[in-house]
Amino acid sequence: MAEINFPSNFQIVLFLTGFFLVFILVLYLLRNKKIFNRKLKEYTLPTKFYFSGAAIAVFLQYLTMSLPESARIGQLLWELMIVLSVITLVKKYKFNLKNIAFLSILYALWIHGAKCALRYFIYGNYDVLYKTARYIAGRFVYGSILAIALAIGTFFALSLIEETSKKQKDARKIAKIVVWLILIGVILLVSVVIYGKVK
Repeated sequence: MAEINFPSNFQIVLFLTGFFLVFILVLYLLRNKKIFNRKLKEYTLPTKFYFSGAAIAVFLQYLTMSLPESARIGQLLWELMIVLSVITLVKKYKFNLKNIAFLSILYALWIHGAKCALRYFIYGNYDVLYKTARYIAGRFVYGSILAIALAIGTFFALSLIEETSKKQKDARKIAKIVVWLILIGVILLVSVVIYGKVK
């Protein structure tokens, strides 16, 4: 059985760096465009370090694909960056659900756009599977649903925490908070397991 070659680390780094630079340029050009009553820069400037962390996570996942544990750490890292971004924007800037939904779409394009583009344009030169629409669409949809679920789940957890702190000792609301936090934790753990199986 012939051994399948994969791209070098140099190719991966070069492609991902180019992708993220183009994405940043597009965000810069559209920085004053309003989406749900917020300028695009209001989404990205307060969270720039988290977006950077998510980009590092993507590099980590692809530069350490031979080490499943490192790749899973990369997965958890970008998921954590989404959660921290939502916390920052909701607590400091009073973002609403629509704003957070749009933020999750930005993250899906930032993270999974990079991953799918890398697989199609670089990995696809080594294995035709990566050039099939079904494979690319499946990977993008899976990752995007995860990003959206994390962002919206975090938003609802924060909303419930805020309501509970105002009314205190409301057992039902506390129970809902616990359920949302458990749900977010389960999403994170399941995603890591699925990532290990669906490459």
